[in-house]
Formats: sequence, C-alpha cells, structure tokens
Amino acid sequence: MTGGNGDPGTEYSDERPIPQERLAAAQRRIAELEASLEEVSAAACEDRYRQVFDNAPSGMAIVNLEGDILLCNAEAERFLGLRDVPEEERNTKRLYANIKDRERLFTLLGREKHIRNYEVPMRRLNGDPMWASLNVRNILYAGQDAYLVAFSDITEHREALRHLELDEIRFEKLYALSQMTQRSEAEILDFALAAITEVTGSPIGFIFRVSEDESELSLFSWSGEVMAQCGLGAFPDRHRLETAGLWSEALHRREPVIINDYQAHPDRRGYPDGHMHIVRLLNIPVFDEQRIVLLAGVGNKEQNYTEEDIRQMMLIMSGTWRTIQRRRSRAELAEARARLEEKVMERTASLEAVNHQLVEKDREREEARAELLRYERIIETNPDLISLIDREYRYIIINESCARMFDRRRSEVVGQTVDQLFGEDCFDIRLRPAIDRAFAGETVREEAWIEFPTRGSGTCPSPTSPSGSRATRRPTSPSRRGT
Repeated sequence: MTGGNGDPGTEYSDERPIPQERLAAAQRRIAELEASLEEVSAAACEDRYRQVFDNAPSGMAIVNLEGDILLCNAEAERFLGLRDVPEEERNTKRLYANIKDRERLFTLLGREKHIRNYEVPMRRLNGDPMWASLNVRNILYAGQDAYLVAFSDITEHREALRHLELDEIRFEKLYALSQMTQRSEAEILDFALAAITEVTGSPIGFIFRVSEDESELSLFSWSGEVMAQCGLGAFPDRHRLETAGLWSEALHRREPVIINDYQAHPDRRGYPDGHMHIVRLLNIPVFDEQRIVLLAGVGNKEQNYTEEDIRQMMLIMSGTWRTIQRRRSRAELAEARARLEEKVMERTASLEAVNHQLVEKDREREEARAELLRYERIIETNPDLISLIDREYRYIIINESCARMFDRRRSEVVGQTVDQLFGEDCFDIRLRPAIDRAFAGETVREEAWIEFPTRGSGTCPSPTSPSGSRATRRPTSPSRRGT
C-alpha cells in the first residue's frame, strides 16, 4: 500500500483478523449456492430427459438398480399400466412374468453396456399379460447409476407368431392322427389328449366318451398331470350327466364352454378334499352329425382361455374323431372281407363237393354208356333174340335178330313199349310179371306161348335177367305150330 501522502515509498498492511462467525456464514452460503446449482443442474437434466421421453414414439423409463421406476413417459405408463399406480409402488420386479428373465437381463448388462431387442414376456401391473422388446443401457441419472430402458409392445407380433406356431403344431398333430388308422382307439385318444393340452398350453386335460343317448359319460383318460396333482386316488369311470359338474357344461349347452374364473363361477358345486385346484377350464363337445360322441376338456392355463384355444381344440378333436371313424370303417371292412372270404371258402368247398359228385356222375354215366356200347356190340353179334327194356317197359336196345321177328327195323322198335308190340293182354298176363321179377333182381327163365305180329304164335323160352334199372330179355326163336 502507499503512504498517506501518496508517496509509494513505505508499505504497510491494514488487514485485520476475520471473525469466525463470518467464515462460517460464508461457508454456508457457498454450500447453498452449490446445492442450488445441483438442483438447477438436476432439473435441467430431468427436463432434457422429459423432453426426450415425451417425444419418443415408444415407451421409455429410467430405472434404478433396485428396479424402482424413477421417470417414464406417457406411452410407458399406458403400456405398463402405471397410470393409477402410486410412484412408491412402481417397481419393475412386478412386471416380469418370470423373474429369471430379469436376472438374465442384468447378467447381460454386466457384460455389455447396451442390450438391444431383448424380448421378454411381462405382466402389466393390473395382471394382463404382454410381450415387450427391451433396449437397455447404463446411464448416470441425478448422480446415481441407473438404466435407460426403451421398449415397444410386441404382444400382437408374438401372438401372431404363436398362432403360426400353434397352426404348425396342429397340422403336424392332424397329419400324425391321419396316419394312425392302424392303431387302437386308446392310442389315438391318448395322442389327441396330449395334443390338445400342448396347443392350448394347459397342464391338465381329459376326454370322456358319451353314450348314444347322451345321458352317461365314460372316462377315457385324464392327463398325467391330473393324476400327479390329485390326491383322491381312483377316479369314477362313469358319470350321469344330470349329476356331473361344470366340467360337463358343454354337453348341456351343446357348444364349447370357457370358464376363466372357476372358483367364482355361480354354478360351481365344489369338489372333495384332495381334488386338484381348478383355476380355468375349457371343454368342448365332439359331434358325429347331430350326436355328441366325445367330451374333451383342458384346464389351468396360465392365461385366460380364448376363442383361439377353442378353434385349436375343435380342429384337433374333429380330426381325431374322423381318424377313429376311418379306423372303424377299415375294421368293419376287414371283418366283412373276412366273413366274405369264409363264405367263399365254404361255397368253394360246397362247389368242390358238388363238382366231385358231378364228376362221379359223369364217370358213372360214361361207364354206363360204355356198358351200353358193350351190350350193343354183344347184342349185335349174338344170333339170339335180345332186347333191353327200361322200367317203363320201353325197348332201348334191340338186336337185328329180334327186330326181324317183328318184321321191322330196329329204329322202329326202339322207343316202343312191350305192350305196344305184343298187345296189352299178352303183356299184362305173360310178360309183365316176369319182367317185374327181373327188375326185383331175379333171373327169370320161363317159356310162354307168344303171339308174334307177323310170325304167328309159338312157344318162346324167355330168360329175363336184371341189369341195373333195365331188364334184358333173351327169348329164343319160337317153335311154330300151325295157325
């Protein structure tokens, strides 16, 4: 400092000690200014984030390491169902359908600072299911570590993919069913039961057969999960429709029935101790024209049952019944074919027997024809009077010597009866008795006085011999006595 006269020569100090209270006040002021600066800075930071959030087309949120939602935009509030939720209750742990998905996400964030397109099933705070695609990165917010999360609602996209997946599964199941016509009905229905529980995402399922008058249900099978969860032991095999519970409602209504809150349903009758707990239930009737033939049901899906579940079940169970019908038709056809083959074999055996008889008769006929030819040859070469008479007393063979006795050709005699040639009186009195005895199996030898038409009368030795159904007469030449 300069002297009092303005001469710069001598320096001196006019500083005096600062009081302690003034120092403390100054420090407090500095702290206030710093705090104010931080508030301004934080407000500016939040304003910047708010401006970005409000203009973002998708949901955005800032979440601390404990999962508390520090800041979110309107789309995030809508998507997550946060509008009526107090800020102190807004925590992301409640949003994950499976908390292990959150743990996997944090594990990834430990290795990478920015995670993109992390698809995860979630639940809105009101309990509705959803799917989200998350983009997450580490940030510093208001002086603390946090996560900036951007997400988009991909529920419709995932549902569309699920529908495609279910359609593909159903197609595979239906194709497999169409190839099962050689399997038993029990195997077909077991396969169908597994298929309907799979396509609906249900842990339990059942199939009942329905009587022709639709008054009684016969249990075919419960799924294995039912048996594992239920402590009742054996299930009744048969149920009367009028005493069955909600699980048979589809039979009463003759249409599919969805019960998404089984415990609150006004018609619920309850169930005995040890029965598995039912949350949701879907059952459908299976028709054969106008008659219900099967009742199928599934239950306890994590989400509510929908019309899509009905569609998938109806398609599979309809395909199942068609397969059973085809199997029965094949079985009936095979049975009919077996019966036909049996009848053909019986008929063939009968025809073979008849054919054998015909062959035997043909053989006998040929033998008789050969015998006749032999007789004819013998007769032709024999000078005696020989003829062959059938049981109608008709000449069927006559030799030339005998024909000359009648002054006729052989062809004129064959076919004539004995009485036509000798007259009725001679036939009845003299010839017929001897011929009948020969037909009875006796060899007859006798002489008779015979009146020949052109040779006159005379004695005629007349030996007569049986020959099957014919009689052979061998009269000798008559001894003439004058007329």
